[in-house]
Amino acid sequence: MYQSAQIPPQIGRVDSVAKAREVGEKFEAFFLGQMLQPMFANIDPAPPFGGGAGDKIWKSMMVDEIGKSMAKSGGIGLADTIQREILRMQDKIRQIISHHTGQPYEKIARDSDRDYYLSPE
Repeated sequence: MYQSAQIPPQIGRVDSVAKAREVGEKFEAFFLGQMLQPMFANIDPAPPFGGGAGDKIWKSMMVDEIGKSMAKSGGIGLADTIQREILRMQDKIRQIISHHTGQPYEKIARDSDRDYYLSPE
C-alpha cells in the first residue's frame, strides 16, 4: 500500500475569504490524494522503466499532485463546503465572544483578524 507524501493541512490563521478558500482547496487536494492512493497501489510498472524502491516514492508523489490538480480544477466540491464552514464557525465564535463580552461584533471581528499572540502591544 502506498502512503501519501503529504501531511494533512493545518487551518492556521484564516483572516480572509481568500485564505479560507486556500485552506479548503488544500484539504480537498489532500483528501483526493488519499482517495486516489489505493487506485494506483496495484498498478505494476512496465519494464524496463519501473519498479524498485524509487517507484513507490515517486508514484505516491505523483498521485498527490494529481489530487492537487483536481482540487485546483474545481475538484468535487469539498473546498466550497470547507470554506463555507470555516467562515460560518468564525462568525459564530465572534458572535459568542461579542455576546459574552458586550463588545460590538465589528470590534471583535477586527481584533480577531489581527495576531495579538505573543505581541508586545
